[in-house]
Amino acid sequence: MAIVQCPKCGGPMEDGAFGSTGGVQIFRSNRQGPRDMYTQVRPARACLHCGYLELYVDPQELNERLNPKAGRR
Repeated sequence: MAIVQCPKCGGPMEDGAFGSTGGVQIFRSNRQGPRDMYTQVRPARACLHCGYLELYVDPQELNERLNPKAGRR
């Protein structure tokens, strides 16, 4: 696996997951609907030098939630 460099300091990034003792971590865009319309945070990466943290959501899932009619055919 290729080493990913931190965009902040250039150090090595470690792949992992972002978690919580309270359950699933979510992202809710300001444009998303009601509180139950959210996108789950999945993979994450942290810099081993400066601690910079990257979080990711599935862009397809997010776009389907922002444009629900476009996802239905």
